[in-house]
Amino acid sequence: MDPPLPTERERRLRLTARVKRALQYSSVCVAAFISEHQLPAHQHLSSRGLTRINSGGGKGQWRLRRRPPRVLVGFARAVSDAAFVATVHDLAVLPELQGLGLGSQLLQRLTGQLWREGITDVGLLAPTTAVGFFERCSWGPDPEESTTMALTPAGKQRWLRPDWEFEARPGLRELLLRM
Repeated sequence: MDPPLPTERERRLRLTARVKRALQYSSVCVAAFISEHQLPAHQHLSSRGLTRINSGGGKGQWRLRRRPPRVLVGFARAVSDAAFVATVHDLAVLPELQGLGLGSQLLQRLTGQLWREGITDVGLLAPTTAVGFFERCSWGPDPEESTTMALTPAGKQRWLRPDWEFEARPGLRELLLRM
């Protein structure tokens, strides 16, 4: 007899635990947040200024918050040997904010942090459906063929600048200015 399938809650708890473990073993993580009120209403975490909090007893209580909660809209993470090489494993951006330059900025911040730690050999694991995006961000075939893609010499010149300038599209600039 097959074991019973896990409930939706059990699946979410397992996924949350796995994500926490993945983040613990990541060398560098960067994230982007915005205020909840800047998202479409169907994505709000609260209702009319109220936020659900857990009191530990399983049932949540509602309390008034003074400012809207911040919502994670994108993140990127890399795993490294902390000396020579790193590999970007994840890049995620909320679908409604894709195409505004947030993903490329997260990559730029991630590679910049790795650069400041002395790691300049940066690879990337990417699905074939995302290769075009990463090529536009100055990533190319890995000459050592150890990962899917690697930061190209042109990409290093573009992304690893000490002046830390970002090339955001106007829509993203407006969004960041409202934060």
